[in-house]
Amino acid sequence: MPAVIGNLIAILLVFLLVGVSVMELMKEHKKGGCGGCSGCCGSCAGCAKCPHKAQPQK
Repeated sequence: MPAVIGNLIAILLVFLLVGVSVMELMKEHKKGGCGGCSGCCGSCAGCAKCPHKAQPQK
């Protein structure tokens, strides 16, 4: 029985971590920002040093 409780706790913690990650991604997407680019103001479109900036299609 204790092994089952330990597994349930571990699974709940994984779900909690995934939930928090998804919420952070949604919050960043709604904000219109670029994750990981601290020099951008609101969007990566005008940020020359942002590695996440959308590349023009060839």
